[in-house]
Formats: sequence, C-alpha cells, structure tokens
Amino acid sequence: MLSLTVDGVAIGLAFFLFRPSVCILEEYTPLYLKQVGYSPSFIGLAPVLGLVTQTIGIPLLGYLADKFRARKLFLFLSVLISIPTALLFLAAQTPSPICDESSGNLSRTNKTILTLLSRTSNLSSPSAASSDNNEERLKYFSIFMVLRGIFELLKRLTVTLITVAAMTHLKQDKSKFGYYACWGEIGGGLALFIVGMSLNHILHYVCGKQESDYVVIFFFVVGFQVLTIGTLLFMKFEYLEHGVIDYKEVKKVLTNPHYILILVVCCHSGLCSAFQARWEFWYIEKLGGNSVVMAVAGLLRRPIVAIWFLLSRVIISRFGELRVIAFSLLIFASSFIALAFIRNAWLVIFFDNFQAASYVLSFTSFVVHFSKAGSEASTAFFQGAVSLTFHGIGKEAGTAITGFLFTAVGTKIVLCGYSLLTLVLLVIFSIYMFTAKDLLGYTRLRENVEE
Repeated sequence: MLSLTVDGVAIGLAFFLFRPSVCILEEYTPLYLKQVGYSPSFIGLAPVLGLVTQTIGIPLLGYLADKFRARKLFLFLSVLISIPTALLFLAAQTPSPICDESSGNLSRTNKTILTLLSRTSNLSSPSAASSDNNEERLKYFSIFMVLRGIFELLKRLTVTLITVAAMTHLKQDKSKFGYYACWGEIGGGLALFIVGMSLNHILHYVCGKQESDYVVIFFFVVGFQVLTIGTLLFMKFEYLEHGVIDYKEVKKVLTNPHYILILVVCCHSGLCSAFQARWEFWYIEKLGGNSVVMAVAGLLRRPIVAIWFLLSRVIISRFGELRVIAFSLLIFASSFIALAFIRNAWLVIFFDNFQAASYVLSFTSFVVHFSKAGSEASTAFFQGAVSLTFHGIGKEAGTAITGFLFTAVGTKIVLCGYSLLTLVLLVIFSIYMFTAKDLLGYTRLRENVEE
C-alpha cells in the first residue's frame, strides 16, 4: 500500500490534490464552451494546441530537468505557473451566447471553424453585425486555445515528474505505482462531486433560462493547484552519477518494432480515454442529464478508478502487462458499442465505469512496461514518452477527432466506429503476442548499470 515515509505520503497527496484540478478543467470546459454556443467541432479543437506544446515541450523540459538535475525545481515551477494560467481563462471577455429569438433557446455556432473563418472574412456583406460577432467568437476561441495549450503542457510536465518521483520511491517494486495513482482518482471523484453539486445551485440566465454557471470551475481549479504546492517540497528525486540520458539506449528503444507497436496501442488507448475525460459530461447533457447526474458520475467513477489502480498491481503481476493491455482493448470496444445505443443519461455512468477500468489497466501497464525499457538514467524520458503518447497525442487528437465526427456524422456512428477500430487493433496486437518469440525479454526489469 501507500508508504508512510515522508516522500511516500507527499507523492500520494500530490496525486490527491493536483488530479482534481485536471479533472475539473477537462470534464467541465466542454460544457462551458457549449453553453457559450460552440459546437462539438469547436469543443474538440479547444485542447488541440496542447498536443503541440506537449510534443515539443515535454521532451525538451524533461531533458533539461535531467541534465541540470533540477526535477524538483521544474515540478515546482510547472505547478506555480499553472495557477495564473488558469486565472487568465477568467480575464478574457467571454462572447455572449447566440440565442434563437423565436424559441428562446441557445443556438450553436457554425459547424466548422472553416465555415466561421470564411464568414468572418466577408466583412463587406450585409450581415456586418454577424461578421463582427463571428470575429469576436474566433478571437475568444483563439485565446482559449492558447491558454489551454499552456495549461496542458504544465499539467503533463507536473504529472510526468510526480510519476517519476513515484517510480524513484518504489525502486524495484514499480508495480505498486497504482497505490499512489489511485489517490488522484479519489481526489478527482470528490472534486467532481463537489463541483457538480455546487453547479446545481450556482446558476445564471442564458437566453432567458436558468443554467449552471460554469465559470466557477476555474476557481476550483486554482484552489487545488495552490494546495498541491505544499506537497512538492517533500518529494525526493535520484540521479545517477554518470550520464543523465543514454541516447543510444533511447534510440534503440524508440526504433524497436516492439516498442513502436506498444506506443501505437498506447496512442489509441489515449484516444479512447478522451471520451471518458472530455466528452462524458457532454454526452450526459445531450441525453438529458443535469449537473446532479454529472456529480454522481464523477463521485462513482473516480473511486472505482482508484480501486482499479489498487488492483492493477496484482492483475499486472499475475497476468503480465501485455495481456492486461489486450484485455483493456476488449473492454474499450465493448463499452463503446454499448454507449452508442443507450438513451438514458444514468446508463452512461454504468458503462463508463467499464471504460474507467480499461483506462487504468492500460495506462498502468504502459507505465510499468516502459519502466523496464532502459536504465534508471532514462526513466524520466521514457515515462515522458508514455505520458505524451497516451495523454498528449492520444487524448488530445482523440478529443479533436471525436468533436469533429460528432458534428459530421453523429454520436452513434462515431461510437460504433471506435468500437470496430479497437477490435481491429486488438486482433493485430493479439496476433503479435502469440507469434513473437522474444516477449519475455521485454517484460523483465533491467538492471541499473552505470557506465
């Protein structure tokens, strides 16, 4: 279980306090943008700049943190800078919702950003007021994307370094990682429940109707980030005396067909998890659910995720991380097909808990597998690669693709398509597992040898 040493408790508390800020921003900003009047295609694009910032920033910052042996300093600065970044979401002037005057309902903005751009450029048209409004909405959306991109970079750096601290603390028993990560899900569940119940009482008028005021989510985000800072001072990081990163080792791992396939599966798993993290509350509202349903969803799902984190060590130790990855793909495929045909918002909670299990089992398996990929000197780099692939490339691209497809072809077809694609990948991965001759060598923990 959780080590009661000072650094062990600090790591658990860091997950418990920082994870809620991430959960709140990820799961409620789609509803915030929807309330302002943006369509799913825009909502999906909102975090996509984070893909760029993480792809460039995480390897660079991870390298600098290792080179200058300043992981704790980088961790502290990433949390500290994320606080004003979250507050800046409130500084930008939010555009007024587009209301349908005939019905009093909220009208969504144009389906695609290309359509909006073309209308904005046509300033000489008779609908100049509409063009001005479109320009205002594009300006706000651009600011939102930039802030979200910065936040995603800082978030991913923070999570990566806390994960490295956990791996350093665990030393040879890295399968216990789930014992620490589970506290992040417990904190996230409690935070989502508190925010959801608060939103049921904090209301404002939108197009003549009372609706939840999603602006308050940013204050909750900042609050949890401030609390996180106090835990960082007690974390410990270790460095090898010779060489920070073995570049030959890194190149050998990243060009190995085995690890390339694992990263492809990792990226797809991240794409699948995007629905749970970014679109679940949006889907609940689409099916008629309110903030109470969302609060219950967060309260139930996150502790269940925590339980799976606790069980992940036993499961991975018993079956091996590669078999667990294959099983998680099967769960993803089954849950997507079920979600495609339900019509009751409460059932989303039931089936989404299966996705929660798949998310935990897959991500912890990737973390454990890549912790065995090289020496301790390259731990931060490889964990950064896993985090970037799963949460960065997979989740960010998945969010954008899902939003675009929801607008273009509808939710049912998209969810069925994800289920089919996951099954195809499962078949390919299973064939590899049964035919490869050297899998055992990839699942053994390498000895830490200094050159």
